[in-house]
Amino acid sequence: MAASPILRAIPEVGRSWDDPSEDQLFKLLENIEAGEGSFLIVERTTDPSGNTYAQVKREKNGSYVVEHRDGDAAHHYGTVVPDMRTACQMLTGWAFQRPGWGDRASWSKAPAVPPDAGRYQIRTRWLNLLLGLLITGIGIYEFSAHHVASGVTLVTAGLLIALPWLVVLACGKVAFRADRAGITLGPEWPWIKSSTVFFAWADISRITFYTITRPGLLRRLPGLPGDYLGIVPRPGARANGASLRLVAWPWYNQRFSPEHSQWLKHERLEAITAAYAPAVHVAEAGDINPWDSTGQAFLHKVGR
Repeated sequence: MAASPILRAIPEVGRSWDDPSEDQLFKLLENIEAGEGSFLIVERTTDPSGNTYAQVKREKNGSYVVEHRDGDAAHHYGTVVPDMRTACQMLTGWAFQRPGWGDRASWSKAPAVPPDAGRYQIRTRWLNLLLGLLITGIGIYEFSAHHVASGVTLVTAGLLIALPWLVVLACGKVAFRADRAGITLGPEWPWIKSSTVFFAWADISRITFYTITRPGLLRRLPGLPGDYLGIVPRPGARANGASLRLVAWPWYNQRFSPEHSQWLKHERLEAITAAYAPAVHVAEAGDINPWDSTGQAFLHKVGR
């Protein structure tokens, strides 16, 4: 299994890069000079709160705002430099911890980000993974007890549940992430939807929670009943709408464990959104019927 990255570069436009080289950071800034977005963030992934990072933003006059934050709002500083190359030198100096990288700049306290903002990240769906491993273990026990048929069946079923999420972990994908760059929706069920979708905050019109009440075949994915998070993009956004199923077994959670029916905390996402994109509205859309025209129109907006 590959080692966890130490740095992650997050441009406004395009994919993120784990452990970028100095040349890669320079190329990302060249893209900004060419008009592809306006900012680049480099974060230290060793800080799970997401509050240790440096970022640069190109202004309309060609100058760059350079900021670095080391753990909390009390250590968040900014300065302005005249051009991209100077910004790159400071960004790479911070990233690779070069002695004296910021000594020549005149730093001032940057506007504070609320301390509860940071980054909200969920690595994987642990309930799915643990259930699959449990079923696999029971199957191995059955097989060792000479119950071959039931053992093989249970091992196969357990691996079908657990293996996709093990692959997701090994590939370094996340189930969900919201940070200063935007929102990332990870795999919903790897055998069906294995891709990851990123939305910059500037591309998001609305974030909505909704519930599909009846099974149905939708445009691209099975319309399984359950609770979902949907992203409605702004007109002209680079990505179409997308959604993520939040509850693996809604009937079980709603009946036996309602307090755990949401593995994604609404309040935490609302706090992140208010900090980084106050104009983006987080709404509850309620129950959606995929068989009527109103429900189908709504699901089309969120990519189902």
